Amino acid sequence: MSNDVEQCEVGKTLPAPDGVGHEGMITALAFLDDHALLTASGDGDLRTWDVESGVSVHTFRGHGRHVTSLALGPLSQSPLAASGSLDATVRLWDVRSGERTHTLPATSEVSGVGFFPGGMLVAAACVDGAVRIFDVRHAAAVGELTTPDAQCCTGLAWSLSGRALYTTHTTGQVRVWDPLGHNAGCIHKIPVVQAVGSTKPELATIEIAPDGSALLIACHDGSVRAIAMAAAK
Repeated sequence: MSNDVEQCEVGKTLPAPDGVGHEGMITALAFLDDHALLTASGDGDLRTWDVESGVSVHTFRGHGRHVTSLALGPLSQSPLAASGSLDATVRLWDVRSGERTHTLPATSEVSGVGFFPGGMLVAAACVDGAVRIFDVRHAAAVGELTTPDAQCCTGLAWSLSGRALYTTHTTGQVRVWDPLGHNAGCIHKIPVVQAVGSTKPELATIEIAPDGSALLIACHDGSVRAIAMAAAK
C-alpha cells in the first residue's frame, strides 16, 4: 500500500520523488486553501504540504498511535485542526505553526472528530460508543453522549445549525442526538438498509450535504447511502 497522496487531475504525487513523507497509510486529508493540504497518517503524524512543490512544510507530532481522523475549524479565525487517534486523545493544532495547543482525553480510541459550526466545540466519536464534546477555548469536556448498548461509534457530523449531532455505528445504524443542554441524548435511530447481496452494513463515516438536505453515509460494503434530512428528524 502506497503512503503517498496523488493529485489525479494534474498528475502529481505528494511527496515529491525526492521528498520526505508519511511512513504509514494516509487516513484523512483536507485542503487548507488552494495551495496547502493537511494529511493524517497511521504513522501517528499529521503533515501540511505545499501542493505545487509537493514538499512537506510542517509535521505535527504527538500522537502515540495511528491517527484516524481530522477536522478543520473555521480558517477565517485562528486556524485550528483537530485530530483523533487510537491513543484515545483528540489533539488541537495551530495549523500555521504546526504546534499542538491542547490534548483532550477521550473515553476510548477515537474514530472521528468534528467541529461545531463556528468552531467553539469539537466532538469525538469513540469506539466504546460514547461521543465526548469539548470546549475548544478552555480545553475542557462539556458533554458526553452515551447509550446502554455501547455500539461502536465510527463517525460523526454536526448539523448546519449545531442543534443536532449525527453518528454512525458498526451495527448499521445512524443516531441523531440532541448534543447539548439538560435534555442531551439520543432522540432518533435510523437503520440503514443493507444493499442486495451484502451483510448488514457497517457504517464507516457520515457527512452532511452542503445545503443541509441529506445525510451521506459511507459503508464498509462499498456503498454510499443518502438519507433525506426530513427522514432524519
